[in-house]
Amino acid sequence: MIFHEHDLGITETVNDGINAARGKFIAQIDSDGLWVQDKLQKQLAVLKSNENVLVWSEGQLVDQEGRSKGMSFSRFCNSVLKKKSGYIFDDLALQGGESW
Repeated sequence: MIFHEHDLGITETVNDGINAARGKFIAQIDSDGLWVQDKLQKQLAVLKSNENVLVWSEGQLVDQEGRSKGMSFSRFCNSVLKKKSGYIFDDLALQGGESW
């Protein structure tokens, strides 16, 4: 477990977690996030078949009970963009070096 005596902000906190990780892959979920039941297994299957890819998933807005509000999105570096699929590396790389 990693514990900080004071708030270091999201970027340093995530980087500390990544630096402490000992596994082959890293998955991140924020405190306000929920994953569908088999999301991680599906993404891991893609990574195991080709480690040279980035696995991304769409976000979906839900209410307090977890019911879909019928709106999905892709979120890159604090900017909500249209849905993405396929080759998204350029979209991620062209975000002006902002922190995730």
